[in-house]
Amino acid sequence: MVDENIVYILVVVSTALLSFISFIISWIKNPDLFSPVKVFVIFNVFFYLDIYINSYNYYVVITYFIQCLLLLVLAFVEKPLSCQEVVIKKDINIKVIIVIWVVSIISIVNQIAIIVELGGVLNYIGNIAYRVEYFKGKGYVIVLNNLISIMNVLYFSYLLRSKNINKKHWLIFIAHFVVFVGIAMFSGSRSFLLMTILVEVIIYHYMFKRLTVIKMAPFVVFIIFMVALLGGLRNSVTISEGTVSVSGGSVKMESRHFKYGLIPLEIIYEASISELSYGMTYASLFTNFIPRKIYPDKLDTGGIVFTKVYTGDQWGGLSNLATGAITEGIINYGLPLGFVIGFLTLLVFLLLGIKIYSKLPEMLTKRNNYAYVVLYIYMLLAFSRYSYSEFTYTFYTYVLYYLVPVMFVIIMSRFTLLKAHKVN
Repeated sequence: MVDENIVYILVVVSTALLSFISFIISWIKNPDLFSPVKVFVIFNVFFYLDIYINSYNYYVVITYFIQCLLLLVLAFVEKPLSCQEVVIKKDINIKVIIVIWVVSIISIVNQIAIIVELGGVLNYIGNIAYRVEYFKGKGYVIVLNNLISIMNVLYFSYLLRSKNINKKHWLIFIAHFVVFVGIAMFSGSRSFLLMTILVEVIIYHYMFKRLTVIKMAPFVVFIIFMVALLGGLRNSVTISEGTVSVSGGSVKMESRHFKYGLIPLEIIYEASISELSYGMTYASLFTNFIPRKIYPDKLDTGGIVFTKVYTGDQWGGLSNLATGAITEGIINYGLPLGFVIGFLTLLVFLLLGIKIYSKLPEMLTKRNNYAYVVLYIYMLLAFSRYSYSEFTYTFYTYVLYYLVPVMFVIIMSRFTLLKAHKVN
């Protein structure tokens, strides 16, 4: 009889081999460093890395194995871009810059108002861990706060695609970036800062100069370090009566992000499946756009349902666990149907990412190419995160945080009352 431990180790090793082979096949077929399958594989390894360090339920390991196998299939499906991307550059239009700054000021004022409401900077920092509770029913506050992020990305993209750019333009952008970093540090969200920087790196890759693995290696190390450091700071630093202190006397590096995708799977496979939602967590995408003051009984998202039912509302509403694609399918339709539906939704979005990628050369020739490439990258990252995130949060944030603000800038820069002129 084959030792169960040997079988377990073989399956885990197989997942590593599948990920490696998927990346290599994608690299051979398509040398673009940020092609969809490569990004999917990186996310699928990073947020599940703990599976190679600690032991997990067999069902968790098998589920992850299937995800890796799915990416291997997609590596054969993915095709290189049909033609070399050519970025169409145009003269800089001051109206676009003005609109970006006006929207950014709204975000800055919003951040200042939050700090004042919470009693100052120290009290604000001390309550970062409870931001979910504070923002409950105040979704507009989060949306306004995130405007600075998408505006900085859009600003960067616009300068890269514009002609007649000088040092003055870049110095003003750097000032905007510094403000963004300040607000990002106050937010308590690692993704707010680091995902924005990642998006700007990818924009540089497509809009200005192709990056290589060697050039990206230091950045990858930096991202991993900062994710661990910022998570440790958020969990270790406390403020009481105006005094800043560190729990345990030192900051411990956070490693929880290496198992974001594994936590919900481990919980659901060890639980008794009950209170099925029958698709309501997916439908919550539509009700989530309605303010809670108008519709207080709007549908709960997958993360809220999962946390309430399968963790006993462990954090009392102060925090919620993301479900991941597979777990969300299971809490809606049970086993085995929910398992299949979870994988089908994941497959659909990954294929959609590959399809949209094929349109990238065309996007870069459009008048608003600076905006289209931004929306494409955020969409690709949304699909990449879907396996460990949740349906409603993934696409609700895409619409409100990225799509709407970008479209607003495009429209207002066309119809603003300001007189259009070129800046030399």
